[in-house]
Amino acid sequence: MSAVRRTTLRSPDDHARAQVELDALRDAPAHVQVVVRRPDHVLWCRAAVAGPGFVASCVLVDEADGSTVTVVASGALEHLVDTLWELIPETSVSGRPAGWGREPVAVEDVALLADGVRHGDVAALDVALDITGHGAMPEWVREAAYGMHTVLMIGLSSTGSDVVIRHAQLMPSGWFEMSLGDDGLARVEPLGSTDLRHALLNACTSMVVSGAIRTAA
Repeated sequence: MSAVRRTTLRSPDDHARAQVELDALRDAPAHVQVVVRRPDHVLWCRAAVAGPGFVASCVLVDEADGSTVTVVASGALEHLVDTLWELIPETSVSGRPAGWGREPVAVEDVALLADGVRHGDVAALDVALDITGHGAMPEWVREAAYGMHTVLMIGLSSTGSDVVIRHAQLMPSGWFEMSLGDDGLARVEPLGSTDLRHALLNACTSMVVSGAIRTAA
């Protein structure tokens, strides 16, 4: 038997059976949030400490027709990270060349270079590289030109404030996180499964500590 109890809310009876968990989730002082956006659906999940365990509510929204499926999960706190980890898509990483992501690109140049990649006009692409001052196309821009297949957000909501712990995008070669520096340059950081799981653990730990502090106060 699974250590985590899951209830799919299909009827009023299902809602009634999960009411205790839903009330605990609503009243919790801190929440971990996980959002996974894919081309055909969006998954929103919110989790919180409930007594000695946890409760989570996950809503899957179909982008085509707007229909939703809600699942409420609860179990021992030790199973929280694994339960949320199941929501993050597994990836088949194709490998990245040495130096992938190390070359920063001016934010206004990203669109120009990406447009050249999509159109496949070698002459136009050479002009774009010359204009932007790049000797070769940065590999991460080449991949990003065709859009992100999946976007992941791991965050923490506590005391009325929201903190994003990880905001990652998925390319054919794997996960990455993009940042914009004060110098106006866009940079990317390759991410592995260990990085994402660590972010999830960090969010869950912070939630537990934040809730304990508020309860003690």
